[in-house]
Amino acid sequence: MAIESFGTERAARKLRLGMVGGGRGAFIGAVHRMAARLDDKWDIVAGALSASAENSKLSGQDLGLDEDRIYTSWEDMAEKEAAREDGIDAVSIVTPNRLHFGPAKAFLESGIHVICDKPMTLNLEEAEELVKIARSHGAVEVIDLAQDRIELVQVELTEQSRFLHRPISTIPLPRDTLIAAIVRQ
Repeated sequence: MAIESFGTERAARKLRLGMVGGGRGAFIGAVHRMAARLDDKWDIVAGALSASAENSKLSGQDLGLDEDRIYTSWEDMAEKEAAREDGIDAVSIVTPNRLHFGPAKAFLESGIHVICDKPMTLNLEEAEELVKIARSHGAVEVIDLAQDRIELVQVELTEQSRFLHRPISTIPLPRDTLIAAIVRQ
């Protein structure tokens, strides 16, 4: 099942993906990178891959990222990627659960789409705040709800994206599938 983008500049190129967390020694970041490679619609081009500046730099070099796109903080990454003409289309947040809110908020406020590992946040108030920010900045928040295996559900990240009103349980997808829940008007 795929939602394709036709007739847009993004359809003519791979989407540019950034990653927060997931550097050397982190398991889930590698899983997300494998999923992006399987999809073959993403290029990982930027990252703040660790809370440790040294580990982030080494991890970025391992991934072949350009030196100027290896960041030592997600704050710096959100600001600089939003200002670039060739900035990222979306960021994948694969930090420990307690650290999802800050990066998600910063990237959404910068108008950058967010793919966040579950849970979105640790409490309802933060989740509701992210929904409001996403809606007011024209961004999309996607939450991964992975089970035993990953099958990609592609989400169109364009102005035509709309809020998914159906409960996840009613979406006809194979069991144990990566489900994308879109937070957008």
